[in-house]
Order: sequence, then structure tokens, then C-alpha cells
Amino acid sequence: MLTLRKCMSLFLCCCISFYSLPVFSSTKSVQQTAPIKSSLSDEEMRLAVGGNGSVDAVMADYKLGGTRAEAVVANRTNLTLNYELNLIDTNGGVIQTLNSGTLAPDSAKLVTGTPPRGGTDNRNIQVRLYSPNVAALEAVDTSFAAASVDTDGDGITDKAEIRWGLDPLDPSDAILDADSDGLTNIDEINVYMTNPNVADTDGDSIKDGDEITYGLNPKDASDASLDLDRDFLTNAEEINIYGGNPNVFDAGLAPDADNDGLNDKLEVALGTDPNDAYSNSVGLDSSAYKQTLHALNRMTFGPTNDLVNDVMKKGIAAWMNEQLIPISLDETPPDPAQVMRDTYPANFNQIEKVGAMRPLHSLKQLQTRMSLFWDNHFNTSVNATRSEDELWEEDQFFLNAFGNFRTLLGISAKSFAMLKYLDLGTSKTPNPNENYAREVMELHTLGKTTDSGVYSAADVAALARILSGWTWKTSGIASRYGIYRGNPLSPVVHLDLYTFRFVPSWHDANAKVFLGQKFPAGGGVEEGERALDILAKRPETAEFICTKLAQYFISDNPLPTTVQSCKNTFLSAVNDPDQIAQVLRNLLGSAEFTSSSTYRSKFKDNLEYMVSLGRFLGASALGTTTTTDLFLRNSAFGERIAATGQRQFAKTEPTGWSETGDAWNNTNVALNRFREGNKLIFSNQSSLVDYFRNLGITTTGDILAHVFMIMLGSQYDIDDMTMGYWALHPAHKSFSLDDSDAEARLEDLVARVAQLPEFSLQ
Repeated sequence: MLTLRKCMSLFLCCCISFYSLPVFSSTKSVQQTAPIKSSLSDEEMRLAVGGNGSVDAVMADYKLGGTRAEAVVANRTNLTLNYELNLIDTNGGVIQTLNSGTLAPDSAKLVTGTPPRGGTDNRNIQVRLYSPNVAALEAVDTSFAAASVDTDGDGITDKAEIRWGLDPLDPSDAILDADSDGLTNIDEINVYMTNPNVADTDGDSIKDGDEITYGLNPKDASDASLDLDRDFLTNAEEINIYGGNPNVFDAGLAPDADNDGLNDKLEVALGTDPNDAYSNSVGLDSSAYKQTLHALNRMTFGPTNDLVNDVMKKGIAAWMNEQLIPISLDETPPDPAQVMRDTYPANFNQIEKVGAMRPLHSLKQLQTRMSLFWDNHFNTSVNATRSEDELWEEDQFFLNAFGNFRTLLGISAKSFAMLKYLDLGTSKTPNPNENYAREVMELHTLGKTTDSGVYSAADVAALARILSGWTWKTSGIASRYGIYRGNPLSPVVHLDLYTFRFVPSWHDANAKVFLGQKFPAGGGVEEGERALDILAKRPETAEFICTKLAQYFISDNPLPTTVQSCKNTFLSAVNDPDQIAQVLRNLLGSAEFTSSSTYRSKFKDNLEYMVSLGRFLGASALGTTTTTDLFLRNSAFGERIAATGQRQFAKTEPTGWSETGDAWNNTNVALNRFREGNKLIFSNQSSLVDYFRNLGITTTGDILAHVFMIMLGSQYDIDDMTMGYWALHPAHKSFSLDDSDAEARLEDLVARVAQLPEFSLQ
């Protein structure tokens, strides 16, 4: 429907044209805001207002009930004159002055006013230009609204009735629908300003009444070809052919020749066959692709195009065997992530930015996943320790990611980060601190509490006595990683690390009993080593570690048979240097892991979500850097992860971050990850246009297939394809990588896919 403002604009244009409101014939023009002064010739004055006198006024005819009255006044005298725009009665008496002012000598002016609405005294408008001192200098013109006369009182003026072929003496024709378009004559003439004798005023094939009913414009032909509800039917098709509502999505109306659920128009756009029911996907969704993507989603922090091609070529088993070969920190050639860690220092309180480098960039993705698993399993918090020692500890977990669990347990127990975090480093006789003793059994090994019957409070106290005297000392060895202790321009420092030491005088050397085993008096540091040996080899420890690993790689609720098989491997390889590698081969080769029922069934934590998105986008862990190209600013990738609520190295509780989805599948988490994900997408330093162009992927269908493969594991449906189409083809526009807004459309596509529930799954 036309707005009132548009209707009035059209009316005024018609009035000005019909009554030929004067304009100057020279370059001067009649102005509304301020009069134009000049030496006006008789001819110019005549052209300006249609008169020859020294004082002239011309009133445009005024429509009954209108909202604007106009007149032109001209003064070629050397006196300043007054003007008025008045609402008058039939006797010429002034009811209300709508506008008044003065007019300078030798000038002309457009005068406007707003009459009151409604009533019977708003039909006659007068313009008057005069001198209060010289009676002869006066010009008056009046619009008696002859065109507004409505003899039969049907609401349509006589002039309009005559114009449109109605009878000005017959009130009944106002409510007729002469052209059968669903609108009465009075509505067409007075409200919509459409042609009451033509069913389709704008000639777009939709009747005026239908356009009004569905909120279209009966005087704009372009809206017929639009698809308001995005059901692949134009508004004209939906109204005229299918009798549908163009504002209500109804995919079932659109033709689907092969009945495969994809309408014919969409199939053509996606490159599928509208006549073949089996041609109903954009591709890259074979079982081989799905198996590959499943393996990569679980064993890496997100598949990339190169990784998919590599695994498809080698096979999952061969690729996994390569991944299970660990690398050192000084590998040749070096791992890209390690180069980045060694080259770019971080501020001392922002080490999570360094922590994001391996998940994003390491070629050894499985080793990285396991190093983060162990770092989380043996959780410490940088808020209670030091940046240097957190990074050292993480490196040790990376180097021993596939090694022996007892080695990993010892690394954690003797690290400064753990000694400081759980107060073991200050524990001494006669009142040793029990924090570490309790957590090492409950969270690191047995996975039980004192209520389980496996161990008691007495065992906690005994273990605290056994470990008394374990503390730290300065090693004299500088941290591998440079840290800014102050502002970005301060020197990079490599602080000395702390190392383990045993203080005999702090140790309780009395006899003890731990988990049913006797520890005779006179023991020292070896008591603690023996206790860790016992814990590492317990069947409860094997079950606990295997359950957590199965939850990490397979399912929040792994099958008992899967855990039992893993447990058997863990215990049989308990003394082997590659114990964890054997355990992983068991888990990642299990029937449960390879079953399609586990595909896209695990909920990503925030780090997994952000890194998988970043790896697809080709994001850098460095983000934006300063001119020194060293100091990592807040736009670095780790900061994006931290902003979601999962700051690396900073989990306060010793439990670490949850491996199960119940901790991550909630509204607050979704809002945080969507917000930070969008920041990443729409500030991406890499060009998606270049990305697809370099891969030779140019068509809508192929782009969607690739995005769905990487981001959704090739698990997608008709709704996903439809959504993807609209992202690349807003308002059914064509799409090309050469379009000026191609990058924006691709970003929109990725953002939409990133917010699908399926992208939060792996």
C-alpha cells in the first residue's frame, strides 16, 4: 500500500502539473524557504505568476480534505508587502490563517499551508498579497475547491467521478467494484489511487485487490517477480497459479518433478537433476567422505581441505599411524606451530594465545589433541602458577602424549605448576597438606572418592605423609618461550624454570599404610615414586582413564564393552613406553568409534568449536600484530577462545574442562561462541573468494558441498541446502565469485552454517 507521504507527493505533483504553477523562465526559481530578489521584468513577472500587475498571486486548486495548500505570490514593487494563506468560508470570511509573512521588493515566493482535516469548512483556500498602506497594491486568488464538490455525497468528488466514468449524481457507484479486482471504486480512487476500471493497475499480472491483501504495491510492477517467503515461487506465481500466500513459506507448492524434496528451481541452481530423484544432494557425501570426516573431526581440531585429500588418498588407518608417531620440539623440518611458539612471545597474562597455536597450526593434530587432553586431565591454573611453567608443563604433555601413563603422572606430580597449584610444594611434616593427595586419586588416577570403598580418608592422609617434602627449586634453565613482563615494547624475557626437589627434613619418615600396602619407616623420596607406581597400575585407574578417553574421542556415554577392551589394553601395556599409543589404537579402531551411529554425536567444547572454524577459515593464531610483529594483541586467536569462557591454562577448579556435552550445550555457551565466531568470520584475514577460486570451486552447488563437507562432516539435508542457496542468492540474485559482494555472501554462508546445531557437533 502506498504511504500517505507518497500519496500526497503524487497528488501535489498532479496539482502542480494540472494548474501550471508558474516557474521562472530564466535560471531563477521560485523558492519556498526564502524569496528570490531580482529586477523582474514584466515578462518574467507574468511568467512567474501568470499576471501582469505589480502585485500578483496565484492559488493552486485545493482538494477537499487535503493536507497541503500551495500558492505563488510575486512583488515587483519597491515596497515590502504582506502575504497570507487563509482558510475561508463561502462568503470569503477568514476562518484560519495558515501562513503569513512579508515579501521583499522585486521577488517571488512559494507559500504553503496545512489546512485542518475533516469537516465542511476546509474546502476553500485563499492567497492574498497586499500593502497595508496602499490599498491599490493587493492581489487575491481563491480556490473554491470546485473539484472537491461531492454532489451525491458518496465520498468521491464530482471531478474524480467524471474522470473515472462514474455518475456524480449516483452515490451507489462508490461501493461497486467495476473492474472485479477486489477493491471498491471509492477505495481505488481515494485510498489506493489505483485505476478503478483496470483490475491490474501496474500490469504485473496480480490484481490490485490481491496486492493490497498481501501487502504488495498495486502501482509497482516489480514486486510480482519477488519471492517474499523464499519458497521458490514468485509472488505472481504463488497468488495466481497456486492460490497461496506469498508471505507464508510453503515449500510444497513449488514444482518438484522427481518428488525428491528439492523443488525444480532449487535443483537447477544447485546443479542437481530436477528429473532424477537420486540426484538430490550437492555431493561429497559418500560413505567414504563421511568416514574420513568423522575420523578427522575426532582426531584433529577440525578438518581442512588438504587433510581431507590426504586421508582420502592414504586411508584412515595409514594416516592415523603417521599421526601416532610423535615429534619433538626441535623436529626437522620444524612443525609450523612450534616455529610460531618459538618466534612470537606473548604477554605474561595472555599465554592462551600461545596455547592456540598448536590446535590451529600443528601438523601433528592427534598429538596436539592428546597433549591438551593430558593438560586438562592434570589441570593447573595459571592464575595460581606462572606462565613459563604452564607452557613447560604443556610441552611435556605434548612430547609424552602417546607415552606411558606413569610417566605422565610423574611429570604432573613433579611440575612446579602442580606443586604450587595444589599446595604440595609447601607440604611438610607434621601437618602435611592433603590437597594433592586427594585430587591425584579422585581426578588423576582412581577416579573415585573416599565413599567408593576403594580408598579411605586414611589413605588420603597416608599419601599426604608419603609425599611430604616434595617441592621445587630454581633450575637455572631458562624458559624456551619469551614472555613480555610489561608493555609490548619492553624487552622479552626468558625466566628461569623451577624444577623438582625433595627436602628430607620436611618428610614424614614414619611407617605408613597406603591402599593396603605397607611403607616402612625411614623412607624418603622413593616412597612417593612407589605410591605413584601403585596408582598408575590400579585397574580403577585403567577404567577411569579409558572412560575419559572414550568420552573424549567417541561418546559421552561409551559402551561398557568399548571401555573394557580399552582397559585391557591399558593394563597389558602398563609398563610399555607407548602405552597410550596402544590404547588409542584400540579406541580409534573400535567398532563403536567406526560406527556411523557415532558420527556428529559429540558436542564440541568452545575451543573445539572456535578452532575448527578457524582452521576452515585459514585463521592465524597471531591475529593482528603491532608494527614490531611480536606482541600479540587482543585480536589474537587465543583471545577469541578466552572470550567464549574457556580460557586456556586458567580453569580454576582442578577438575579441568568437561569432556561431555552437558557442560557445553546451553544457551549462554551458544551465544558466546556465535558472537566470537562471527567476529572471526567477518574479520577474517583470508579471502574466502580466493580460497574457493584457488580450489577451482566456483558454482553454488560445489561451494555448498565443500562447506558442508568441512563444517558439517558431509552430514546435511534439504534445509541446509536451501539455507545455503539463500545465503549466496539473496532475493534470487545470481552468484559469481567475481561479484563485488561475493566475499560478503560467502561470509554470510559460513556464519549461517557455523550457527547450525550440527556445526557444534563432531
